[in-house]
Amino acid sequence: MKRHGRIFETRFEVRDDGGPLIVGHGAVFNSESVDLGGWREVIAPGAFKRTLRNNPDVLSFFNHNPSQVLGRTSAKTLTVAEDLEGLAYQVRPPDTQWARDLVVSMERGDIRGSSFMFEVVQMRWDKSEADGADIRTVLEAKLYELGPVTFPAYPAADSSVRSLLADLTEAAGFDFRGLASVMARARDGVGLTPADRTLVEASIGILRQLPAPAPSDPPQAGHSLDILSRELELLSA
Repeated sequence: MKRHGRIFETRFEVRDDGGPLIVGHGAVFNSESVDLGGWREVIAPGAFKRTLRNNPDVLSFFNHNPSQVLGRTSAKTLTVAEDLEGLAYQVRPPDTQWARDLVVSMERGDIRGSSFMFEVVQMRWDKSEADGADIRTVLEAKLYELGPVTFPAYPAADSSVRSLLADLTEAAGFDFRGLASVMARARDGVGLTPADRTLVEASIGILRQLPAPAPSDPPQAGHSLDILSRELELLSA
């Protein structure tokens, strides 16, 4: 299974409890994510209940950086639990210069995001009644890491490819958003519908007609397009 990272803008509180204590939420329940590239996601209450019951060794990093460890559950410097709002955590940062600087930045409001790394165990795909978008509800997940991050927004999945294909969306009918949803559902083991297969085959045809990336395009664009083409070929097999 693939590990995923999600970022939320959540309320932070730095308490003075015999030293700084960072309190926040790594995930918010029943709240739709922003567009993840053709689909959105919801974390269901109880999604982390089983993994927390098994006492995993969860870590807390700043900006997902393993060299900046804020705490971990096995060392009892991090506690994680579900509450009514979401995945709550408290972490006591180390008495190091970078951690003291981080606390100052959080108290100033410069650091506003919270993120968690997880693996989907059980999910459900639905259509939004409001706009027909694909919605993945995470019913159960394994938790690996959570903590504060600088940017309170979902990371762009493949911005270089999207920018490269933006002009083709209308001109050539390349439905990147719809295709991203098909690929996400396929990775979760959801079978392709006839409409999905039609979209995949049409997308392969468009990609085959694309010229090579221009020198002004992002340097990773060509590599990303090659990977996208290979994934589509596997889906169509």
